[in-house]
Amino acid sequence: MKDEVALYYTRLAADKAGAGENRSPYPPALRRRWLQQLAPGRRAAIEGKRFLRDQDRSLLGLRLLALAAARAGWPGFSLADIDYPARGKPRWRGARDGRPDFNISHSGERVLLVVSDVARVGVDVERHRALRPGGERAVMRPGEQARIRRQPALFFRLWSQKEAVLKAADCSGLPRMAEAALDPDGQRARLDGRDWYLRCPA
Repeated sequence: MKDEVALYYTRLAADKAGAGENRSPYPPALRRRWLQQLAPGRRAAIEGKRFLRDQDRSLLGLRLLALAAARAGWPGFSLADIDYPARGKPRWRGARDGRPDFNISHSGERVLLVVSDVARVGVDVERHRALRPGGERAVMRPGEQARIRRQPALFFRLWSQKEAVLKAADCSGLPRMAEAALDPDGQRARLDGRDWYLRCPA
């Protein structure tokens, strides 16, 4: 992964029994092994999630991170050495000057990870769902709102682009979403006087 940005993705295994969000498709022994690789605080945070499939989404994101670290040869990497600040995105304690950088996102059945040793990165995935009328006003700029009125399904694409930029910039919050200005060509965003480059699958 030297000198590049890499994207990893997976899907949550299907719930063949149809039991919904509170049944994990993964064997209990495997889930316990995954959890034991985490720092106690993170393990407790994941186990504290109400639904097993929410726990699984978090665990799969970390499994992708472990895979990426192994492939890239990050020296001494351990999932137990990930810090989770109260604000901002997680960081690996072994990183130097913020590199490598990584970010995880999950929604519905999809789990994504982006990692880079050359850039600050963010990623977001959103399951499409019904929008309440006018819901875009809190997070979209006037030109973006106009585009969404013409094409409502565009909301989630623009939301994901903004969310990824905020994660890369290590900031968060709905007011900041509105401050991230997306170019109509879908190639760049501007936040705090800085350009951020977007790569969003069609």
